[in-house]
Amino acid sequence: MNKLRLFTLLIFLALGFVAQSQQNLNLSAPDIQPNPLQSALSGGTGCYSFVVQNVNGAFATSCGARITILMSDIEPIDSERSVSSNVSPSAWNWSLNASGELIGDQIGSIGFLYSETITVCFNVTNDSVEPGSNGFTAMVETGVCDDGNSTDNVAASTTWTDAPLPIELLDFKAKKQERNVLLQWTTLHEINNDYFDLQRSFDGMAFETIGKVDGAGTSVKERSYSFNDQSVISLAEVRAIPQIYYRLEQFDLDGKSEFSPVRSVAIDLDTENHKMLIFPNPASEYVQISFSGTTQYILNVFDELGQLLETMELDGGQKVHTKNWQPGTYVFEIFDKSNGELIQQERVIIIK
Repeated sequence: MNKLRLFTLLIFLALGFVAQSQQNLNLSAPDIQPNPLQSALSGGTGCYSFVVQNVNGAFATSCGARITILMSDIEPIDSERSVSSNVSPSAWNWSLNASGELIGDQIGSIGFLYSETITVCFNVTNDSVEPGSNGFTAMVETGVCDDGNSTDNVAASTTWTDAPLPIELLDFKAKKQERNVLLQWTTLHEINNDYFDLQRSFDGMAFETIGKVDGAGTSVKERSYSFNDQSVISLAEVRAIPQIYYRLEQFDLDGKSEFSPVRSVAIDLDTENHKMLIFPNPASEYVQISFSGTTQYILNVFDELGQLLETMELDGGQKVHTKNWQPGTYVFEIFDKSNGELIQQERVIIIK
């Protein structure tokens, strides 16, 4: 399971002055729990705590200190009631404004060796984050006192979200079904799942996309999907391919993708229709099509413009005369006569 990192930045700028000795209103780096946070899908909640303290002199309410906490990808679990303190009465009065910011206004004088722990609890609202782009920022607005002293304090903490993959794949199966291969897969949950690409390979290395199935977006319940790769067994037999490989490529709504494990289907080549040859290529006078077995096929030949040039039946082998054809590339498509399934497609070059 990949871990999407939630970068949580808290900046506290404490500014306050009194007409007494030097002020030092200090805010500590927050402690964030749990660490890592749970994902939004899992109903993730957390709390962070920071200490506000004054170790030299006093800090008067007349300075107008205000702590403003901005939040991104989290939200307080219960408005301003999400904020608590370890002292009573607290030196700060908290509210939630229309912009979703937690505001703490100083309502009590802060004396020598004052220390108060502020705790804010929140819900995780977004897991798909990049370092530095999400979290929360707190700052203290400027307050001017008679002696002109000011204190700027910066504190930061980081954590991450133990978020699940965009999908959690319960199973992925590939099995033969007559002349086709049936692909089936089940997801336990999905997060911003856009769609699945179905990919096939005849050598286990080079994959091509053969289909697309839409995802469910975001879902917390089990979902099942299927896709039928039609006629591929016949195609593998005539090309003498012993194994077919399949995988899923899952795409998020933001374009990111991940691959599933690879599944394979074995092909029994001890059949009468396991070999079909088209030769020579390039050709000049003729093209020979040769295969074993009793199955009958239909050959369609298309020119470079996609126009149908010739159609003929194949019943064990056929010589296609090309002497009068113009030089160029032609597409040979061979179909099973009994059911119309495409068995083989090959480009043939005609030279003079």
